[in-house]
Amino acid sequence: FTCVSGIAVDTSLTLTVTLGIGANNTVSVTLPVRVASDTATTALNITGPTATINPGDTTTLGGTVCAGCTFTLDPVASINGIPAVSIGALTATTNALQATTAFTLTVTNQAGVSATATRTVTVRQPTIASFTGPVSWTAGKINIILSAAFAPGAITGATAASAAVAATLGSTPTCSPGSSLLSPQTFTCGAITQDTTFTLTVTLGTGTATATVIVKVAPTQSLTVSGPMNAVRFGATLTLLPNGKVLIAGGSLFLDGSSPLGSAEVYDPATGNFLVAGAPLGCTQKTMFDLRYHHTATLLGNGKVLLAGGTTTGADLGAVATTDLYDTASDCFIYLGPNTHLLTARSLHTAALLPSGKVLIAGGLASNSSTLSSAEIFDPLAAANQFTLVTGGTQPGLTSPRSGATATPLNNGLVLIAGGNTGAAVAGDLFNYAANPAGGGQFAATAGTEITRRFHTATLLGGGKVLLTGGSSTNLAANVLTSAEVYDPNASANAFTTTTFPMNTGRYLHSAVLLPAGTVLVVGGSDSTGAALQSTELFDLAFGKFSFAANMSIARSQQVAAFLFNGSALVAGGVSPVAAGELFTP
Repeated sequence: FTCVSGIAVDTSLTLTVTLGIGANNTVSVTLPVRVASDTATTALNITGPTATINPGDTTTLGGTVCAGCTFTLDPVASINGIPAVSIGALTATTNALQATTAFTLTVTNQAGVSATATRTVTVRQPTIASFTGPVSWTAGKINIILSAAFAPGAITGATAASAAVAATLGSTPTCSPGSSLLSPQTFTCGAITQDTTFTLTVTLGTGTATATVIVKVAPTQSLTVSGPMNAVRFGATLTLLPNGKVLIAGGSLFLDGSSPLGSAEVYDPATGNFLVAGAPLGCTQKTMFDLRYHHTATLLGNGKVLLAGGTTTGADLGAVATTDLYDTASDCFIYLGPNTHLLTARSLHTAALLPSGKVLIAGGLASNSSTLSSAEIFDPLAAANQFTLVTGGTQPGLTSPRSGATATPLNNGLVLIAGGNTGAAVAGDLFNYAANPAGGGQFAATAGTEITRRFHTATLLGGGKVLLTGGSSTNLAANVLTSAEVYDPNASANAFTTTTFPMNTGRYLHSAVLLPAGTVLVVGGSDSTGAALQSTELFDLAFGKFSFAANMSIARSQQVAAFLFNGSALVAGGVSPVAAGELFTP
């Protein structure tokens, strides 16, 4: 039966069935029909201990369902079994949840009108804010400290994340505590004998997060070389010769430079001895022509070493223009004569070998102690006028006067001259000989400014970037720097970027050596009190971090250092009385 007319109020419909005639020939049934509401109502709540749980935990949901209504609770896959409804009250238990989930209860009345209610169960996830440790560590030394910060902590109804550290590659030291619910937390690990990966695992319910720290075995100090140096030398120059030997020239008997030297010596890694340079009987010149301190030494393409300028008194007013050659083959010195002097007397200048085989000499202190911006080119093949002034381009000299700077030949053929100023931060200088060979090359400012520093180190890294470390922002030890920055020749906006972490010790008048692994060994120097340092550090570009390496046997400042062909790093000089050099083995 179809009732075409609608109803506006609750109505009773009566069905009457008739059969034949008589008093009892009919029977009837009444069907009450209610007018359905235009709305459906429902509610959904989280009735478990908390709306925030850990991965793998469950909670309960409660809701209301109108009488005579149907419902769905989604997502079905996240509900354990079939929700129960009793007198309009719904209860349901979730499955073990791994991620934050939104539950939706949809109720539909007899008129097809639906209502929804949504509640979200938040599932916390373990997170690691930081996991740090030393870049390198002395082999066999215990108590490696690793620091971790992680989350979340405990809340009502949900426990805190738990953290543990284990060695997962390399050596297998144990770390304590075995686990921790407290953040931040330091873990202390045992000794390693090889590069080791430590893994931090943070567990929360069934969820985990991991992070790793690689601790490399630090260079270890071997025995000092078999013989002592022949002289005390502060501020000497070091040149690694083609035959694997090392020329150490000039310097001063005293840290303040007050007694410069004209002598030199050669370290022979095959014997471990330091030998006086210029000693062969056939040498007509057994020392440099002048005493030299704060001079430069540059290995030329023909195997000879150009020794240029410096001061003969140790004072700012003592700069000279004289030059010498050291002949590796004969072990003798050759004075280049009065017609082959620097065009300008200078000390604390820089020198760099160019791809053409010529040498760029720039900046420094003049004989009147003024800071220079001029530069000149030495051509070892020129028959006359071997030194010529750089006049090319709109900038014929350095963009800023510099002394105590560094000059680093880059992989792209340019030369980076950095630091050497004590005023406001300025850009570095880039020298490009090929851009204007007729004018002896030309200078241009780098992109971005560098930190003001003098008496720092500059090390060309394997990828073509340059690491600048320490130095002083003035001429004083009190202004010694812990900062370091990396120059990127490919950067277009700011080529100088401060490292993520500074050095552990402020130092200037120190040395830095690139090791085969790509790390940089930073040794000695003077601290903020002017005292010489015994400590060494390793820098790892991948982490932007410095870590302590093995100490030297004695504190040194204004020493020299270089990585040798035999796979060890030599550190020599910078100490009084006379002492042997030291070898670090990566």
